[in-house]
Amino acid sequence: MLTFTIEKPKEISFGIQNVDLGADSYDRGYEEGEKAGYNSGYEIGVTEGTEAGYVSGKQEGYTEGYEIGAKEGAEVGYAKGKNDAEANAIALVNEGIAGCDLGIEEADSIEQIPEKIDEIYLTSQEQGFQSGKSTGYDEGKVDGAQNALDAVNGELIPRGLEGAETAEEIATCLDNAFEKVGQDSYKAGYDKGYEDGAAEGGTEDLNAVLTEQENLIATLQDTLRGKASGGGDSYYDTFWDAYQQNGTRTDYQNAFSGRGWTEETFKPKYDIIVTNTYMLFRYCGIKDLGEALKSAGVRLVIQQNQLSLTFNSTLLEVIDGVEFTTTFTSISQAFNYNSYLREIRVPIPVMETTSVDGFNGCNALEEVRFIGTIGKALDVHWSKNLSNASVQNIIDCLQDLTGTTAQKLTLYTAVVANMTEAQKTAVSSKNWTLVSSN
Repeated sequence: MLTFTIEKPKEISFGIQNVDLGADSYDRGYEEGEKAGYNSGYEIGVTEGTEAGYVSGKQEGYTEGYEIGAKEGAEVGYAKGKNDAEANAIALVNEGIAGCDLGIEEADSIEQIPEKIDEIYLTSQEQGFQSGKSTGYDEGKVDGAQNALDAVNGELIPRGLEGAETAEEIATCLDNAFEKVGQDSYKAGYDKGYEDGAAEGGTEDLNAVLTEQENLIATLQDTLRGKASGGGDSYYDTFWDAYQQNGTRTDYQNAFSGRGWTEETFKPKYDIIVTNTYMLFRYCGIKDLGEALKSAGVRLVIQQNQLSLTFNSTLLEVIDGVEFTTTFTSISQAFNYNSYLREIRVPIPVMETTSVDGFNGCNALEEVRFIGTIGKALDVHWSKNLSNASVQNIIDCLQDLTGTTAQKLTLYTAVVANMTEAQKTAVSSKNWTLVSSN
């Protein structure tokens, strides 16, 4: 039989630690191995995890940085683009200002552009008006001189007298005509007196002849100079019979246009019944039309349905005595540039579709009346002294545009300031926009 003796295990030293090779050696070896494996795995995990985290972090950081950069870049780009666009706009406007050569200062900012455009428009409009007025005056002067020339020659030549070739020769021509008539009259009187004196020895017949000839000279002077001396052969009758076609004329286009028509020269013989009002009184020198009509003893009846340039650029202060027999479809430019016009006493008949842009430059206008309905934008802001009664009349005539497109009523700033709240409310209640302008 074999016998085994079991002794206490010996301790074996590995230099790092003492390892008990007894009964718990397995457990301790497991723990140590587990720990060493954990440490080794941790290190490897940290390394690989760091690499994976770097890649992921790099991607996320790039994405977030890109978004932030794009946003900031867009803001910077927008601001720069806006500044460049505004600078370009200012440069273009200033280029236009320089090209117009109107003496207008250049714009310094984008906010000044609307103001500069308005200034260009108003300045060029005024220059155009002055140029047009000058051109129109020159042309009118030429036409007027020709009319005077034709009128004088129409009286002289049929009488066997020498006519004038230019307007400048009219005065000399008249003097020559008067002298020749006087010489002829003297000779006729002398011959008649000599004959009668020789026959009867008296001078009474000679004096009668001379008196008759003197009257003839005076009549001719009146005739040539356009004075109404009465009688069927007077210049007044001859002129107005021809000018008004013995009272049958209805087309009065440009008939009384020009500064030469004043209260002294406007003496029509027949009622003025008008079917064509185009530029009827444009540039005329009459101041009170009602008084002029009353003085002449005639009526002015306008039967056409529009007033196109009819009273444009006149010296009229008061328009009265006119009879409107129809509702106008347009009064466009009818009263424009009447800087002396204070009152339009005759109500202007209008309807919803009537173009009422006819008061540009009516700086002195105080009183105006409409009858009917105003349905299109009305601008009378030039009229700084427009009465409140006139404003109320306009408000009463405004069409109720509720539910449709609003229109503008433009008045001078001080005129708007004098309106009552009830008047302002009445304008807005009809869906009109009240605009205050200088």
